[in-house]
Amino acid sequence: METFLVTQYSSLTVERLPTLESLPNPFEALRGNLRGEELANLCLDNTSDTEYRARRGVRRIKRK
Repeated sequence: METFLVTQYSSLTVERLPTLESLPNPFEALRGNLRGEELANLCLDNTSDTEYRARRGVRRIKRK
């Protein structure tokens, strides 16, 4: 691809970007942890119960 770009557009510079796996996303880790514990197999009637359990899980994670 680099060779093609150089021959077609000599004024362009090709920059390599990191793969998605190398970029840590703390939210994804938190969400995965909560879904594995507090929110696993959960079917609640209202959002306040879900929020309570999520906050409880965040406190659990902070203690660790």
